[in-house]
Amino acid sequence: MSRRLWMATLALLPLAASLLLSPASEAAPAPVIKRPRMEVLFCIDTTGSMSGLLDAAKAKIWTILNQIASGRPRPELTVGLVAFRDKMDTYVTKVHDLTDDLDTLYTDLKALAADGGGDTPEAVNQALDDSINKVKWSENKQVIKVMFLIGDAPPHMDYTDDVKFPVTCAKAKEKGI
Repeated sequence: MSRRLWMATLALLPLAASLLLSPASEAAPAPVIKRPRMEVLFCIDTTGSMSGLLDAAKAKIWTILNQIASGRPRPELTVGLVAFRDKMDTYVTKVHDLTDDLDTLYTDLKALAADGGGDTPEAVNQALDDSINKVKWSENKQVIKVMFLIGDAPPHMDYTDDVKFPVTCAKAKEKGI
């Protein structure tokens, strides 16, 4: 190697080292993907008429939750249940508030059993009202809020002390559900 080439190479070494070691030459960090927040509630009829359907409904609920939970990007997920029957049954509603503990939710879901009812309409109005007003939904408008109603009978529209479902649906819309 000639002396001139050797001197030029030596002169370029600090420049080459600075380029190799500078932050601009480091791999750019992966972009931070913001995880969406989701609140999902299942409002489910547990009257006797659901006895042939309840196990399949519970399995479908769990399938839906697994699909949501495995989304890309993976959401921050809270889930709740509102089980309902009718007046004069062992309960009208059982509210299981939103939680990120899917193990507890799974236990609550598996424990649901069909019983009671006895007439075709059920306490759907009460169940929807409790789902909107007793569950602690986020006030954050960026949170995706979804509610599923699962049942096989219409609501009692003859109960004078019920909040009728159109009123409850309007309130759900106001809350972003």
